[in-house]
Amino acid sequence: MDGAPVEGGEVTLHGIRIVPADRACTVIRDMGRHATTKVPPQLAARAARLFPPYPGATR
Repeated sequence: MDGAPVEGGEVTLHGIRIVPADRACTVIRDMGRHATTKVPPQLAARAARLFPPYPGATR
């Protein structure tokens, strides 16, 4: 979500976790650390390939 004010940093709506775009990569990486089916670096690399870069983010 880009630009919307989100109190507390994230919202869950109908079971979908919504986070600010500048935190999306970090959240995905953190989720990958707890996944049992994928190795975290593979998950982060896949997300980096699939999602367009966020202009305000630094990697």
